[in-house]
Amino acid sequence: MERPVGRLPWLVFIALVLHVLEEWPEFPEWATRHFGTTSPRFYVLSHIPILGLVAWAAYRASKPGASSSLWFITVILSALGGNVVFHVVSSVEFGELSPGLLTALILYVPLVAALLPRFAAILGRRRSVTAVATGLVASALITATLGFDMPGL
Repeated sequence: MERPVGRLPWLVFIALVLHVLEEWPEFPEWATRHFGTTSPRFYVLSHIPILGLVAWAAYRASKPGASSSLWFITVILSALGGNVVFHVVSSVEFGELSPGLLTALILYVPLVAALLPRFAAILGRRRSVTAVATGLVASALITATLGFDMPGL
């Protein structure tokens, strides 16, 4: 029987919002210096659907019996873990703090450590492994988009 997670999925959304607020407005300029051109407009336009999707997933996952939504919020949680790796590695590699590093370390690390085992226990081994793998792949693909030049967007 599935155990309810209550409002815990909303913590994922709140952490993401705080992370985006920390990144804004410095991240597009920082990313342009180190990767492809990332305009502020592209940053905003790419994050609006992400925030909407995570809010929807948090809402659905906080309802009883919403195991597919819990799987999806676990994907997102795992992608946040991948984002931590990105911010740490890029900060070390480029010798400067990546905008978003502080919330990645202060919010994402404890959030992933606290929620991932709890959600995995509910989802079971197979579903939790696929959620984590999917989240890490999604994080890598999102990071790869930084290499695209998006000056006009």
